Amino acid sequence: MKSNSRSLLGKMARILRSPVFALAIGAALALLIAPRSGRSSRTWLRQRYDNLRSRLSHRRRDIRNWQAYELGKATGVVHDLRARIARRGSSEKVDDDIVTARVRTRFGEDRLTWHLPRLNIDTVDGVVTLRGHLPNERDCGAAEQMAAQVAGVRRVINKIGCGMPETRQAQA
Repeated sequence: MKSNSRSLLGKMARILRSPVFALAIGAALALLIAPRSGRSSRTWLRQRYDNLRSRLSHRRRDIRNWQAYELGKATGVVHDLRARIARRGSSEKVDDDIVTARVRTRFGEDRLTWHLPRLNIDTVDGVVTLRGHLPNERDCGAAEQMAAQVAGVRRVINKIGCGMPETRQAQA
C-alpha cells in the first residue's frame, strides 16, 4: 500500500510541475479575478478587431489614391516627352489627341483635381470641350482654368454640370 501511494504522489507531483497544468491554473485564476465579464471581453475584442479592420481599409484606400496620383504624374511625363519630340520633328500644329492627353494628365497631376470624377474631354483644332459632372462650382471653374493653361489649347468650352444632378435633387 505504501508503494502505491508513493507512485500516486509521484504522478501528482509530475502533473503539478507540468506547463499545461500551470497554464490551466493561470487561465482559471484570470477568469476568477477578471474585471470584465465574458460578454464585455468579447465586446472589447470585437471593437478592437473592427478598429483594426477600419484602419487597414483606410490605409489601403490611401495607398490606392497615392498610386493613382503617381500614375497621373508618370503619364504626364510621358506626354510631355512625346510633345517635345513632336515639336522637334516638325513645326506643324499639335495633334488633338496629344492636347486631350495633356489636359487629362494635367487633371490627374494637380492636387486640386486628381480626386475629381473623370471628365469627358474632346479636342477639335485646339478647342477643348469638357463634359461631365462635378460636385461644386469651384471644381468646375478649376477644371476650366486648368484646361486653358495647357499648351496647344486655343479655347475651352465648358459643358460641365455643377452641383447635385436634378435626379438627386428631386429625391433630397
